[in-house]
Amino acid sequence: MSHGGYRRPESALRRSQPKGPPMTAKATAKFQMKGWDENPYAELEGSKRLVRSSMNGSYEGDVAGESSTEFLMAYSSDDLATYVGIERIEGKLGGRSGTFVMQVVGTFAGGVARHDSTVIPGAGTGDFAALRGRGTFEAPMGQTAETTLDYDFE
Repeated sequence: MSHGGYRRPESALRRSQPKGPPMTAKATAKFQMKGWDENPYAELEGSKRLVRSSMNGSYEGDVAGESSTEFLMAYSSDDLATYVGIERIEGKLGGRSGTFVMQVVGTFAGGVARHDSTVIPGAGTGDFAALRGRGTFEAPMGQTAETTLDYDFE
């Protein structure tokens, strides 16, 4: 994807994610955002800024449940940002239930948010205490996101 001279290699985020044994199950789901709150904590030159953001929403599909995410974002312009975050999901997956936590790393460019995510080992509760996995998220601004999660249990 190219944006104003900036070109992010499509595989850059995937290379930064931890590699491990192949996952044995794949889940897909739709994510619907219910709330977004964004607050700048540093205004930089031009439209550059650093912000903290909170998002909540729900998943429907192979993953079903409620989500809350906290982000730190660096905007290099009004429509280009890099972000990191921690997402907590409470719900059901593969006939199991509980909560699990994911680390997300992504970009917002051209009106689309994309990120890769990794299940944080040991942060799950209930049936997800031994969950491990890697996922993707893609959401055109204001629309439902498409998500995947390749997962397994230790």
